[in-house]
Amino acid sequence: MRAAASGRRPSGGTSSSGTASGRTEPGRTASGRAGSGPVRGSAAARRRLFLRVRALLAGGLVLGAGATSTLAAWTDEAVVKGEFAASTFSVQANASKPYSVSGPWTSADSDVAVLRFDASGLAPGSVRYAPLALRTGAGSLGGSAVLGPAQVTSSGTGEADLGAALRYRVVVADTCAETAFSSGARYLVGAAGASGAVRLTTGQDEATPLALPAAAASAPGTPVRMCFELTLPAGAPNALQGGTATANWRITAISETP
Repeated sequence: MRAAASGRRPSGGTSSSGTASGRTEPGRTASGRAGSGPVRGSAAARRRLFLRVRALLAGGLVLGAGATSTLAAWTDEAVVKGEFAASTFSVQANASKPYSVSGPWTSADSDVAVLRFDASGLAPGSVRYAPLALRTGAGSLGGSAVLGPAQVTSSGTGEADLGAALRYRVVVADTCAETAFSSGARYLVGAAGASGAVRLTTGQDEATPLALPAAAASAPGTPVRMCFELTLPAGAPNALQGGTATANWRITAISETP
């Protein structure tokens, strides 16, 4: 005997294809567990959503990197300068006789120091002496000096050439007299002994210059004193009588390395 359909669902029961409300949730069975077909669809949807989120995150990262690279940096600058001044080197000469520390002192750009030989009235065998002092000017570096050969001008020629007949020697000495030309003296030109005098056209050996001390900022350097000895040798020819001569020595000074 078959029971008649009453049109009601059993209370508390569910159908095999739906929920209690009569609807079937996609991807779910009636028992709430994932089924084989709907589960795969739902997972694909979640994967698509994850990819979209990751793409947005990646886009944000790229945007951030681009913004960082276009930022401007603050700039500033500093200026420095250097000031330079060259050292000075000057040499002064003093030919006062007798020697006086107060001078007059002359320099090449102001005047020429004239050696005071008192050489008028020379005769064969005559000897004359003349002092000369050198120093560096105030504020000058130290250096060295070399007495060059003299440029000689005479009134006569041949046997009448007085400049060619004269002989001289130079020593470093504070006293300018015969006693200064001893065997132990420092000779800048010539040598000790009767035959030590040389022609006026002979200069100092450049390998042994005369040292000139440096000066203070407001005072000149310590003077270095020399003595010149001039001789008209015995046996000079009569043709020299009445003759005249002029000798100009050039002193070359070189500064030392500071």
